[in-house]
Amino acid sequence: MSKYQGRELLTPEERERLTRMPTDISEWDLGASFTLTPHDLEIVNQHRRDHNRLGFAVQLCVLRFTGWPLSEVKIVPLPFSNT
Repeated sequence: MSKYQGRELLTPEERERLTRMPTDISEWDLGASFTLTPHDLEIVNQHRRDHNRLGFAVQLCVLRFTGWPLSEVKIVPLPFSNT
């Protein structure tokens, strides 16, 4: 390890706030953000096997919506998990 330590760009609180999915998203925004385009479906179908297509599609939508991979999103609000 270098003697120069990197400085974190975000505090833990800032990072948590940025990786949190909103709880007050409208149904329209939910549909607009989590509907796959024909191109998205083509990528999912061409490059993924049957057993992980859904997971890949969810990862794609969460990354597009939040800018963070699903592994960084700590809480998925009810509107997202019931749809």
